[in-house]
Amino acid sequence: MGDNTHIFDRWKGYTLDDCRCEFCIHFAGINKPCPLEGYPDGWTAFGHDGKEISDTRRYQMLGNSVAVPCVAYILLGIAKQFRKEV
Repeated sequence: MGDNTHIFDRWKGYTLDDCRCEFCIHFAGINKPCPLEGYPDGWTAFGHDGKEISDTRRYQMLGNSVAVPCVAYILLGIAKQFRKEV
């Protein structure tokens, strides 16, 4: 406990591009979050008018959405309980 060295001192001089860093960040492409949320690849690529949507806006849309498999699981559980009670 008496060690006052800063926890990040051992990584001084490293950059995000430095592979030696223990806390490297992997930036997933825009098509990676789609299947995780339950949407097909490219689901957010085009708007209702057919124009291509920027990656920033696509990330925002996915961040504001719900994970379809999670919602389906919850709703199936609720339906199962209602069937038991009837």
